[in-house]
Amino acid sequence: MHHADGHAIGWNGGRLHGVMLFRPAGRDVVDGAVQHIGHAAGAASRIWVQPVGIGRQHGTSAVMRAARSGAAALEFALTAPAVLFSFLAVFELYRLVSAQRALDFAVTRVLREAAVTSSSGTTSSIQSAVATQVSQLVPGASPTTTVSFSPAYAPGDTLTISSQLTWAPEILPAWFASATLRSSGSVTVQN
Repeated sequence: MHHADGHAIGWNGGRLHGVMLFRPAGRDVVDGAVQHIGHAAGAASRIWVQPVGIGRQHGTSAVMRAARSGAAALEFALTAPAVLFSFLAVFELYRLVSAQRALDFAVTRVLREAAVTSSSGTTSSIQSAVATQVSQLVPGASPTTTVSFSPAYAPGDTLTISSQLTWAPEILPAWFASATLRSSGSVTVQN
């Protein structure tokens, strides 16, 4: 429908959906809420003004709004458990990798210390040192450590430490099984 002042009102299925303004060429800006569609040189411009609707949803009924919000709730209900499970699984894997790194670090550190310090060369002191190092990094962990000397604990001989730790998941115990983490190393005794 065209009005004498240059406005055209668009109707779609009985609903007002926007206003079309006809302006002379060169006057492309009506206000900040318009979008220029285009014009030929010397002809009138057609500028589409922001749609004018009835109600907040541009004429949609309350039933349609409820259906859309119900669909969003259903999508959230279907995806939220998967996202939460993925987050918790990543956290459990982080704990597993951290425990393995702590065990590796403890064995390496005790090996270095035992290689150069003669006072830390007894089996019980090495086992105690590994347990202390691991428990500082993984609270509550108690590794099982085996110490062997080849042939004895003397300069030039080989010291081997093997340690294992049973890791159990805390957050998702039903989906993750416990794991046995192992670390070992050998060093030549220096002192």
